[in-house]
Amino acid sequence: MWVRSQNKKFLGNYDSFAVSESGKVLGYQGPEDFDGAVLGDYESEEIALSVLNDMQNHISSGYKKDVVLRNVRKMSQLVFEMPIEVNKEVTK
Repeated sequence: MWVRSQNKKFLGNYDSFAVSESGKVLGYQGPEDFDGAVLGDYESEEIALSVLNDMQNHISSGYKKDVVLRNVRKMSQLVFEMPIEVNKEVTK
């Protein structure tokens, strides 16, 4: 899935995701990617898990649209943008 980072500085195609206990959402690009990229940094693990749920819903709704529209989708549906928490500055 294509993901735009929380700080909007990078865009990547990731095939798996994880949430750390410190509230980071990590994206991995293949089996040899052991470290992953920090896509978003949130105040808590619970908030990061909520973002992961949103990512899952994005994937699910994209699949349904593929079936209905026969693989014709808008670009905004192809890229998930990591949300910025309210009252929190993005890590540079």
